Amino acid sequence: MIRLGDITLLRSEKAPLSATLQEIYGVSHSSATKFVNYAGLNPSTRLGSQSQGKIKWILQLFRNYVSEHGLLIDSSSRSKNIAELQYLREINCQRGLRNAQGLTVRGQKSKSNGRTQRRLRGR
Repeated sequence: MIRLGDITLLRSEKAPLSATLQEIYGVSHSSATKFVNYAGLNPSTRLGSQSQGKIKWILQLFRNYVSEHGLLIDSSSRSKNIAELQYLREINCQRGLRNAQGLTVRGQKSKSNGRTQRRLRGR
């Protein structure tokens, strides 16, 4: 297992680098692919098969990439999402109210779909 700060990358031995980076909350497929291209690495590179020095270099390069491009990852991304939802609830807009009730927010059909959502009601 490889650690990046307080994040443990579990699939680092078997998955390609871009798939491994997607384990981090806030890193999407496109941003992971952009990082691999930015670093000039082979997309099929497996992080676990690299030497310790190369792993440290890749992770340091990833930290630099995140700070350069202003990406929010892990806890900062989670707290931003929670703050945005809290703001929507405070101003009593439609999205905030439906989110608080545990209903669909973006116009999805909810009469026949979303049965689990209706049953749980945002618990």
